[in-house]
Amino acid sequence: MTLFDEEHYFVLGGKPNPIVQYDATLVFADLTEISLEEATSGKYRMFQGMFLGTKEQTDDFEQRFADELCQRFSGVRSQPVIYEAMPLGTTKASALSRLAEILDIQPSEIMAMGDANNDIEMLEFAGLGIAMGNASDHVKSLADAVTASNEEDGVARAIEKYIL
Repeated sequence: MTLFDEEHYFVLGGKPNPIVQYDATLVFADLTEISLEEATSGKYRMFQGMFLGTKEQTDDFEQRFADELCQRFSGVRSQPVIYEAMPLGTTKASALSRLAEILDIQPSEIMAMGDANNDIEMLEFAGLGIAMGNASDHVKSLADAVTASNEEDGVARAIEKYIL
């Protein structure tokens, strides 16, 4: 189990597994071990929790806890090996909606790109939802268009095609 505040990538109650270690490299973060007592002490303002394990472990976690978690948090299986929980009502779509409101931009004027289940609501909110080439078939089926993968400059290609 991992937790995040604005400055830390915490690992709850023990040494990080290889999946957590790899995830930390993707977000350029150092891992910090934390106890449950310290995590719930109020010292930190956590904004996200994630369970990271093998696909089978994450399947089991989701099966056992998703219904209960989703009563108090916004939960989503973002990747086969990741189950995320954020404050209730907090999604990428809610953040994009709030930003659009602040900037006085209509959803029809927004292009959003994503590759995982936690991007689906955002892709549906935007006037143009683009799935990355490395997205699952499910995410691709819900998007308005598909671009190249992350490793093939998909974001740049979509900007060149739809914006410039």
